[in-house]
Amino acid sequence: MSIALIVVIGWLYVTVLMAAAQPTVLAGLLTLIGYGLLPVSLLWYLFTTKGRRRKREAREQEEARTAPQQVSTPVQRAESDQDQKRDRKPASQEQRFDERPNFSSEDRSTSGDASFDD
Repeated sequence: MSIALIVVIGWLYVTVLMAAAQPTVLAGLLTLIGYGLLPVSLLWYLFTTKGRRRKREAREQEEARTAPQQVSTPVQRAESDQDQKRDRKPASQEQRFDERPNFSSEDRSTSGDASFDD
């Protein structure tokens, strides 16, 4: 058991006792969260960052060693490019912006309340 884990357990024990000594349940919960869970979780995250990074790098190196190396020849790359071009859909000529409805001044309905003819 590492010393850090013993310190965390001790600190949480003290904060649980502090929370139990509070006059109301709400004050006890806020004490437990504010003095216990938030600081411990933040410090635990910060102090274990290096270990997580080492594990991730070791896992990536292991994956790089075990992954089969796929070598593609220029012919295979050209065929792959042709397949990608064939799979692409050409832009549709039917979608034009000039097909929007044209509202002329006669088509617009105006209310009879306001007249701008002076």
